[in-house]
Amino acid sequence: MKPAFRALLGLLAGLMTAVMIIALIETLGHKVWPLPAADGLNLRDPQVMAALMAKAPLGALASVVLAWCAGAASGAWIGFRLAGQPHARSVGLGVAGVIWLATGANLLAIPHPHWMMAGGLLGVPLSGWLVVRLLQARVASAQTPPSE
Repeated sequence: MKPAFRALLGLLAGLMTAVMIIALIETLGHKVWPLPAADGLNLRDPQVMAALMAKAPLGALASVVLAWCAGAASGAWIGFRLAGQPHARSVGLGVAGVIWLATGANLLAIPHPHWMMAGGLLGVPLSGWLVVRLLQARVASAQTPPSE
């Protein structure tokens, strides 16, 4: 398979994996820590959303940040592994970058506590970078011939 095609497949599979992991963890988090009822409220009003976020349980909010970071990490892992060399690093970081941009868009669209903003904007790229770094080290050690 051509390297460019593998890179594209890795990117798409990494993004799909990231979105599925984020959705799964957020769903589980909201089942464990239900969000406040929003019946009849205008969820497009930033003040209403800010009030709902202020009432949300800490666990529900923390699970969202965990979901973002875990999604970026798992997506970067899948992207790296499927892309193969020479594009593995770029694809893994690219997946984390797209998730980081989506996190930023979410943070702009919905008012979040400052700690969630910091956790998302710092944790998402950091988790993706760490996974890529660990995988690079693993690949490098596997390619190093054993010393006698």
